[in-house]
Amino acid sequence: MRKLLVWIATSIVFTAVFFLKRGISLDKLSPAYIEKTGAYPYIVLSMCVILLFLKREQIIALMNIKTHLPYTIIGISLSALSMLIQVDEPPIQIFALLLLWLGIFTAFFGKASWIPLALLGIYGFALVFPPLVFRFGNFYPMATTTILVTLLSPLIPISNQGQTIHFLDVSGNTQNYFIDAGCSGSASLAIFLSLFFLMMLDAPLPWKKAGYMLIFGLAGTTLQNILRLVVLVFAGYWHGSETVWTAHTYAGYILFPAWYALFAYIYLKQKGAFN
Repeated sequence: MRKLLVWIATSIVFTAVFFLKRGISLDKLSPAYIEKTGAYPYIVLSMCVILLFLKREQIIALMNIKTHLPYTIIGISLSALSMLIQVDEPPIQIFALLLLWLGIFTAFFGKASWIPLALLGIYGFALVFPPLVFRFGNFYPMATTTILVTLLSPLIPISNQGQTIHFLDVSGNTQNYFIDAGCSGSASLAIFLSLFFLMMLDAPLPWKKAGYMLIFGLAGTTLQNILRLVVLVFAGYWHGSETVWTAHTYAGYILFPAWYALFAYIYLKQKGAFN
């Protein structure tokens, strides 16, 4: 108990230093800003927190094991790294702050940090994956655009020039939209992969089955992304460009949960949860 209190006190002191050094961007946590930039980091973070709560007994049991010097060094290194991370958006600031707390926790409790480290790694992956897709070039969004136009061209007057699609709506107006990495579903892929890793952490499948489920999940998430774009195009085709942006804001929050519920059911069935 005394060690835990010392960890809490140390965390409070270093948290104060963290905010004095970095400041805090509460204005960017407004609903309007989150709606504009996407809620996917907070969704993944929430799932990580839930799993952390479910694993609390395992973590508490490991806290009683003596901490060796390598863990202390790792913990100090993680805490120092948290102060060096370039912070420009709230999700990254949250990651840096969690890394600070986890570094101090690792220094104090050693092996008990493995599960929190894995969860923070999953949250970090969700943050870096969409920018990585963007930096790898236009292959993924270009492929998505080509598939979208191929599917819809027999139904409506639609074409594309690179990643830009053009179509005539029912009023005879031409609508043009550029499909970048974000529009093509990089965030959905980030959420899917993060949730898949969480499921593997909590209820692991044999590696062979896990590989099949991963391939199935990636394919399904990609199809879900294309379906979302189909919905957006038809919204614009029938109801105009303003409807496109309304659908753009909300369609993913409806389609992805429905798809992932199906995936989770199949995953858990492979695990034998329903036998």
